[in-house]
Amino acid sequence: MIEQVRAGLVLLAALVAVGPANANSQFAGDPEVGNNAFTAVFDTPIGERITAVSSAVGCTLTVEEARLEGKAHCSVPLASVRVDNDDTKTEHFGQWDTNKQIDPKQCTFELEVPAVKLYRWTDDQGVVHLTNLLDQVPPQYRQQVKPPKPGCSESGRCAGAC
Repeated sequence: MIEQVRAGLVLLAALVAVGPANANSQFAGDPEVGNNAFTAVFDTPIGERITAVSSAVGCTLTVEEARLEGKAHCSVPLASVRVDNDDTKTEHFGQWDTNKQIDPKQCTFELEVPAVKLYRWTDDQGVVHLTNLLDQVPPQYRQQVKPPKPGCSESGRCAGAC
């Protein structure tokens, strides 16, 4: 679960917004484009550590512009997940994840991020960027971002309303 949350937050860090800010804005990552990444590490029951990867991540980010807070819903089709770049492991992972009760093509990993503190900056070309990770803001633009409000950490996690 921690890896799924981390994958979702890293995905949020990659979302970019273009154009003027509104009171609430919604952004979407298209799973067909393949420019978002889901990576998760699992310890299997037989003691093996595997890495599952997919670039078919669909994500919707809603941003409350005034507070620079957001929430997201992301999904990854199980059939798009590749394990250790190996066909056999990928097939077994789909069977393990569904307990052989349902076709993996019918399943998705779902992630809800109920609240995340966002940093916003505008690059030299006028493109507005959003991220939840301060270290994702290029050094030359860090003077544009405000520090997290009380109750929020630099990792973007908020304790209650920020």
